[in-house]
Amino acid sequence: MGENELTFSIDQDFLQGISDILEEARRNAKTAVNLSMVYAYFEIGRMIVEEEQHGKSRAAYGTQLLKELSVYLTRIYGRDFQSEI
Repeated sequence: MGENELTFSIDQDFLQGISDILEEARRNAKTAVNLSMVYAYFEIGRMIVEEEQHGKSRAAYGTQLLKELSVYLTRIYGRDFQSEI
């Protein structure tokens, strides 16, 4: 061993503590993303209902709103938004 080399042992509890913090941060990030997507989908659903109903208590049947929305979103975001209707 050269004279400029240091040898020391890092405490395993210290390393595990760092790892635990990173794992918790990852879980929290996933939870935050999932919650944000739930809010986004709720808001999208609300907007679709309002657009289809046009202020009426029930939506008109046979409208093309969801099909057109699917085509539009698929063009922007890819096939995850393809309509099965």
